[in-house]
Amino acid sequence: MGVYFSQGRVAMQLFFDHIAGKTSDHELIYAPASAIFDQCEYESALNTGWMITGTWYNNQDPWFKECKKSNIPVWYQSRITRIKTRDYVLKRRHRQRMNREGLTADVVPACDLSLLLSIYHKYLNARGFTDMYCENHPFEKSDYGQDRIVILYYYDSCPVAFSILDLVGQSAVATQFCWDYANPDLDLGKVSYYLEQIIARHLGIKYIYLGSSYESNSASKSNYAGFEWWDGRSWRADKKKYLNLCEQDDAVSTIKQLSEIQVNYFSPDSNN
Repeated sequence: MGVYFSQGRVAMQLFFDHIAGKTSDHELIYAPASAIFDQCEYESALNTGWMITGTWYNNQDPWFKECKKSNIPVWYQSRITRIKTRDYVLKRRHRQRMNREGLTADVVPACDLSLLLSIYHKYLNARGFTDMYCENHPFEKSDYGQDRIVILYYYDSCPVAFSILDLVGQSAVATQFCWDYANPDLDLGKVSYYLEQIIARHLGIKYIYLGSSYESNSASKSNYAGFEWWDGRSWRADKKKYLNLCEQDDAVSTIKQLSEIQVNYFSPDSNN
């Protein structure tokens, strides 16, 4: 694959990597989709299920390295989710969480990278996650090349969590939320949703994109009014179907299961 330029700008292109398949006993093709877009297309790309990735390709892949050298973000297609801010309901309990004694938050135009990384690594340890970004953390600047908002959360004046929102036109991407989990009772994940919605509404943001949403650990994203998920063709508000898909993700461990899921997904009675 190569990267092509049109009149000094990157021309929008789609790529399909034909990595693997099973066509003898099953009809299953694994071919992830990726793309590059002109910056003026970024918001429409978000609106059709694309997001920028810093982890999807191995950083040693020649094509990925070529894109990175040319400052060309690589986008990937997946089951992403978003919140329609006009439908989000600010409830009393959200305000109560934010007003807990000792808990404060500030919106900062820039932040010490070492502080964000410190919280990030505590977050990884607390959740048992691995570092997906390696040395290419998205904390220093926005991959989307536009404005960025960093929200720092403090408990007893000590920074314990942060949110990052990258602004793209009238949309925002929730790039990262990290919390050290030293005080789990603070429920900062829900507090972050509350504050991000307030800020987004103030800025006239229509949608907050929440990233790829698979397996049961993504189920909580559907708890908020204004929730939608991308099925590859359109945005849907069917929470029951979304939760069923997340539960189904957890159960997949074989090629045969994937093949059966694909057949069922497109069956007339699947409510697809």
